[in-house]
Amino acid sequence: MKRFLVTKAPAEGATAAAAAKKKQKLAAPPEADRPTRPASAINSTAHQQGEQQQCSAKPAKQQEQQHLPSSLKHSAVTKLGAGACIGYWPRHLSHASKRLLPMLLAGVPWQQRSVNIFNRSVPQPRLICYMADDSLQYTYSGLTLQPHPWSAAVLEVKAAVEQLAGYAFNSCLLNHYRSGDDHMSWHSDNEPLYGQQPVIASVSFGDTRDFVLRHNIHRTHKVKVPLASGDVLVMSGTTQQHWQHCVPKRSKVLGPRINLTFRTIIRPEGPVASANDRGALAEHGQNTKMSGADFELRVQDGGIYWGSERVSIKGVNWFGFETADFALHGLWCTNMLQLLDFTAQHFNAIRLPFSCELSLNMDARQPGNIDYAANPELQGLTTGQVVDRFIQECARRGLLVLLDMHRLAAAQDIPELWYSAEYPESAVLQGWKTMVLRYKDCWNVFAADLNNEPHGCASWGDGNLRTDWQLAAARIGAVILEANPRLLIFVEGVERNGCVQPCENCWWGGHIAGAAKAPVTLPVEGKLVYSPHVYGPDVFGQPYFSDPSFPDNMPDIWSKHFGFIKQEGHGPAICPGEWGGWAKEGGSDAAWQVKLADWFVEHGITDSFYWCLNPNSGDTGGILQEDWATPHQHKLDIVARTHPNPTQWPQDEVTPAAPAPEDCQVESTVDAAAFGGAPAACAAEPAAAGAEPAAPPAAAVPAAPLSAGEVEVTEVNAWDEGAVRCFQLEAKVTNTGPGPASSMRLRVAAAGELQKAWNATQLPDEGGCWVFDFPDWVGPSGGLAAGANVVVGLIVKGEKPTEFAVV
Repeated sequence: MKRFLVTKAPAEGATAAAAAKKKQKLAAPPEADRPTRPASAINSTAHQQGEQQQCSAKPAKQQEQQHLPSSLKHSAVTKLGAGACIGYWPRHLSHASKRLLPMLLAGVPWQQRSVNIFNRSVPQPRLICYMADDSLQYTYSGLTLQPHPWSAAVLEVKAAVEQLAGYAFNSCLLNHYRSGDDHMSWHSDNEPLYGQQPVIASVSFGDTRDFVLRHNIHRTHKVKVPLASGDVLVMSGTTQQHWQHCVPKRSKVLGPRINLTFRTIIRPEGPVASANDRGALAEHGQNTKMSGADFELRVQDGGIYWGSERVSIKGVNWFGFETADFALHGLWCTNMLQLLDFTAQHFNAIRLPFSCELSLNMDARQPGNIDYAANPELQGLTTGQVVDRFIQECARRGLLVLLDMHRLAAAQDIPELWYSAEYPESAVLQGWKTMVLRYKDCWNVFAADLNNEPHGCASWGDGNLRTDWQLAAARIGAVILEANPRLLIFVEGVERNGCVQPCENCWWGGHIAGAAKAPVTLPVEGKLVYSPHVYGPDVFGQPYFSDPSFPDNMPDIWSKHFGFIKQEGHGPAICPGEWGGWAKEGGSDAAWQVKLADWFVEHGITDSFYWCLNPNSGDTGGILQEDWATPHQHKLDIVARTHPNPTQWPQDEVTPAAPAPEDCQVESTVDAAAFGGAPAACAAEPAAAGAEPAAPPAAAVPAAPLSAGEVEVTEVNAWDEGAVRCFQLEAKVTNTGPGPASSMRLRVAAAGELQKAWNATQLPDEGGCWVFDFPDWVGPSGGLAAGANVVVGLIVKGEKPTEFAVV
């Protein structure tokens, strides 16, 4: 939930409809009400326009290229859509293959080159030789290929292919696949040096190997061509823009295969350069699969860096795993892979909410609300295996994943604190360690968002072990970094601090002003990211949205709540984990979002996660419309405004591995005695075997209703809203009795209009008085200890109350 709400006991006769207004995420529709739309491709405007293009017989005019002849228009040509074409002539040079293959094997200066992958030298999984016209060298993946002179055999093949295609080529990359273990991974030949619509001819000699194409967006759409000796294949039009290709491993292939790939390189002024070092990732493929250790982001100078490069994380939230469905929402009508294809078109990262309940029991439960006809690849998988598949598919598409412990129990609302009686801190730590170890070797799982939206009684920097989120974040972050020190640690804010300014109410998880004096400390440097949540008028009518200067008044408010971290150079990065709304054209929320997007850019905040992909978010809607297929273009435009240059990540396979349960146990990190009435979240560890028995504890005093209490009232702030005075008050209630108190009745003589209350449970009014009980966290903690206190916050509009009493 995003908005702040007074915690109230339900009034007598309260309706279910009223309670439903507090829900931010709509439940999955019952089966009878689900959309019946087939699992079709996402409606991308660019893709639709591309599909309307025709496969032209002529490539775009560019240097040193001739027009494609009419021969490519005939039966040998297959139109793949969106202007992409392949031409296939089986056995066209088979008559010469027996003569040419030995000449190529023996007469070509083959080399096995190595490429740089994250400062690691990796041999290419085949032998290569580059032949070209004079001076046509090019550099990629940390190596420069100098052209060898054309050999007689290669020139013979080149002349035959040019005659067939009617196209002049000036370079040839020869690949020698020594056996079925040698291969070429998924890639596109879309470097600028080949032009916008390159014509690429491929000739094969030797054993038959599969040549496979797949669509960049709809990756289940594939074309397989078994290339035998003497076969010629030509790719043209927009093939390199919309399709990738590979030569996969084939264990049953024992003999050699030589492929000659002819291209035309556009001559620049100086050496020809192709992709940067990340292009090496297409070279190492399955043979040297990236591990988690191959990819690490770090924080420095207030930004997130990949090596020496400042990155831009353009993220989106996709919820569902944290709910009682234990599955991504939308899979009741849409294919997960198609949704990921769409996401990879517009974003480079996904924030993945999950529950502590899910993390503790991933492989023993089945996901719900999945249409297996639309998602056959998920049939029979446990919830844990569905999460695994999701993360694998994200890696294949170059999508990072931010793990987000969004709630504790799947069927319950977001709690105020990071723990509860049912899920104590020890369970939270175990859940986190389980998730982190399971995905430790998945390079694209890059960060952990420790707890979603602390609010209510959650405090920052006050030293109260029951409620201090700053201290808890340090404990949880330390456990995660011990399990996987390469992860970034995302820490959200709280709802309120003592330094909240007049009339500047904050969002759940949105206020990190306390970090100026009480920063979160982690055992690994360069890993801390503050991740506030911030919303606009569509979610809740904050007072500052009614200011006459709105939205120009917002930058000062954002700066006070979290922007100062960046502006004052405190060190950690800022990456808002949630922002969004309906943003209807001409509305105040749209103005707010545009203002925020521009403010991000102005202040160098290059990383964020938009809320959300799902259309079933009750107070914001989603990037997708209700059909789970058609995007809201105006939202995509706003996010693009924020992230004009998102970083492109590698695309590679990952293999999750469930850890052994005994590896996920976490020792207690907090001394229970320090609590003075320790909550279940920090229960003491059992004594080790063989230890001396401890002295029997003194008889515990049972908790009882607060019988003796002292109330100290402080006026924190006062301001005017029009002609009406407003007050922010704090009532500090101290237990002066002999033992712990299980409940209280704080009566406040009603004066003015109660706008908001926190760190308390509001009971029905009595005799012209507002009545408050302890907040929810006091119950699991064993009651309010003798001498301990709780601070109840109030905002009152109009006359200030002066009579406070414990009865």
